[in-house]
Amino acid sequence: MRQEFICKHCSRSFVAYSGKRVYCSFTCKKENLQATTTTKCPTCRTEFVYHRCWPRKYCSLACAGRAYAVNQVNKITVKCDQCGVEIQRVPSRVTAYKNHFCGNTCAIEFRKGLRTGVPNIKNRGPRPKRQRRIVCACKECGKTFEIKMSHASKEGKYCSRRCKGIAQSREQKGMNSSLWRGGSKKKIDYGPNWKAQRRNARRRDGYACRRCGKTEQEIGCQLHVHHTKPFRFFGSANYRDANRLSNLACYCVSCHSVVEHATPSQLPLFPFTSEI
Repeated sequence: MRQEFICKHCSRSFVAYSGKRVYCSFTCKKENLQATTTTKCPTCRTEFVYHRCWPRKYCSLACAGRAYAVNQVNKITVKCDQCGVEIQRVPSRVTAYKNHFCGNTCAIEFRKGLRTGVPNIKNRGPRPKRQRRIVCACKECGKTFEIKMSHASKEGKYCSRRCKGIAQSREQKGMNSSLWRGGSKKKIDYGPNWKAQRRNARRRDGYACRRCGKTEQEIGCQLHVHHTKPFRFFGSANYRDANRLSNLACYCVSCHSVVEHATPSQLPLFPFTSEI
């Protein structure tokens, strides 16, 4: 809502949307703050000039120190408005503040008595059901523990992160893993010609990864030799067909993990046709 204001510097009326406007422009604000004012020092009674942007009460630090020393000596005894205990206050604080207290506790209690109206009891009722706690048993160690009712279905299976990690590591191994594709839990035997075929596949690909092109010297270890068609589809009896060079490809460690979960159309291979 547009309102009419009067500029503090040029006394010109202007209209603005804000509810608290003192100056009509930045120019008037700058000129008013840079303007000087003459006042009298209350300690030495001498007149001095100061800028409005830096209001001062004393002409120097020496006069301010003398005034502070006088106030510390000439303290006035007043009573606490809450408990009635007598306290010492400097004259400047007695005139500046309407109420005086001996500590924060009395000040808080005094302000509580000034409150009027009905208190806000919106969030002061009993705890909702989602905040109530129930007793659960850990599925790993069997220890009982308390947990929020809202978390019982998701996070209420285990009593700690340690038990949760042990259970997950056990579930992710072998046939319990979501990545399990069949086969045997034992170490696969790729046949008696596997070492020679593995060495030939690395030599054929130039000791470089087919996907990213990194060499064995760059990665600091030997490349992984991957079966394009998994070995489990052939079986141990047909190891010669499974270990043909047309079915082998060399990848680095990171690319091998990507290839295991990708379709053949997402990973175009080099058209090698030589077979052994």
